[in-house]
Amino acid sequence: MRTIRLNLEFDGTDFQGWQKQPGLRTVQGTLETAIQTVCREAADTVGCARTDAGVHAAAYVASFRTESDIPITRLGVSLNGCLPDDIAIQSAQEVPDDFHARFSARSRRYVYRISEAPTAIGRWYVLDTHYTLDEQRMTQAAAHLQGEHDFSSFTPVTNDANKICRVVDLSVVRNGARTEIAVEANRFVHHMVRAIVGTLMEVGRGRMEPEQVAEVLRKKDRRHAGPTAPAHGLMLMRVRYDSDSGAGASGFG
Repeated sequence: MRTIRLNLEFDGTDFQGWQKQPGLRTVQGTLETAIQTVCREAADTVGCARTDAGVHAAAYVASFRTESDIPITRLGVSLNGCLPDDIAIQSAQEVPDDFHARFSARSRRYVYRISEAPTAIGRWYVLDTHYTLDEQRMTQAAAHLQGEHDFSSFTPVTNDANKICRVVDLSVVRNGARTEIAVEANRFVHHMVRAIVGTLMEVGRGRMEPEQVAEVLRKKDRRHAGPTAPAHGLMLMRVRYDSDSGAGASGFG
């Protein structure tokens, strides 16, 4: 039995997110169908994150266990031959049995892209807005969200699941009409990044003051944060693991 790590990217436009759902097209379900074809056995894949419908990934990590002896140098190429054009395996590697794509991850980094100018090329990956956003105000607001906090105000989920997350980086960078909001944390709760983006946009528009964001955190109530930004502007850019060294990976162009 081998444990395989797959590094892949996908365009989330036509997927209902990562996680398998009966009767719906998902990344996990599509990937597992390809693995079954190539390895000639069913596989339960583990994903590094449960991306929502419409969210993209430039650097997603999945893992699975298999008894197949297909060479690792052939595995990624063979899978790509069975996958649709909106999923691509970038590399495959055999990893220790204790590797888990989700629980072994130390942090995940997302980027949300916003454009104040209409865009045709890449419109499925950027949120168009007709509002002018003030980068400095957004940066001031973002500072209140860095560190370890209870992010109950930034998720619609009201169950008893842990809402404590440690944001290690939150930056707002403007380049002409484009603004990118990057968020890296040890873990995320449902809709957290999109709720952060929606809140920072409210600050950038002048509808909230930067210091109000600290009060939103303290209230632990979703009703006090900004709206949830649309999914298509969000992309998973990087997942960090202690074991990352690049050794043993089979990559191909």
